[in-house]
Amino acid sequence: MIHGRSLILIPIFFVVQTAAPQQRPAKPPPSKKPAVSKHGPVYEMRLRIIAGGKLTVAMLSPAFEPYIDPLDLAHLITDLPAGGDEFNTPSNAFPKVVVEADPTVSMLGFWNPLTLFRTNRTDIRVLIDDETSLQVVFPQDTEIAVKPNPLTLDVTLDDTGKISLNNDGEGTLADTAKLKKHLEEIFKARLENGVFHENSNDVETAVTIIIPMGERKFADVKTIAAAVHQAGARWINLSMRSEFPERREILDLPLAPPKKKP
Repeated sequence: MIHGRSLILIPIFFVVQTAAPQQRPAKPPPSKKPAVSKHGPVYEMRLRIIAGGKLTVAMLSPAFEPYIDPLDLAHLITDLPAGGDEFNTPSNAFPKVVVEADPTVSMLGFWNPLTLFRTNRTDIRVLIDDETSLQVVFPQDTEIAVKPNPLTLDVTLDDTGKISLNNDGEGTLADTAKLKKHLEEIFKARLENGVFHENSNDVETAVTIIIPMGERKFADVKTIAAAVHQAGARWINLSMRSEFPERREILDLPLAPPKKKP
């Protein structure tokens, strides 16, 4: 006993290993850079924008299973703080984002949170109703020269509620009948002339709705999207860009080259 405590002796063994004679020490294996994971996020993020600019976020796993892969969570933790930084690692794709918004939300309150995502590598869709969703597109780098697409159809809403189609007046938000009729005429002409969507056998009916940041409400997006969808648009984008590249007016567009006579 030492000062009232038990002394426990623990035996210690030493193992001595001798190197083989005349044998060079093995070279350490070359350092390898960690392999870049090709695992992409498979779940989707549900973002809801409610009145007052408040946000709710949920993560939905594939096939509505009650879990997500740990690597998916790692993507979220790593990528979300970096936001839309163009210098982020290109191999890291961000999850698909599905957005829902209250009709009373201003377009300023709508666009602000979306600009935090990796805008060049994130699939962002906006739900309008059970049948209609919009693909969010952001302006490209102005330093990159992009040849205007003569088949582009841009529907723009200004601060006063006026609607234009490629800079041509198409009435107001209170009456979208003129816009709907004009789009129907364009799509019909393209069908007759065989103007097809890229890499598709379907008629080109892509339309981009442009509503810049401001005090217009998300309800306005839903109104215009309904008219565009009813006109027959199959691909509908939503953008906040307010400046157009130079392009020919819609009425002068060659909807398709003239058919050759047999």
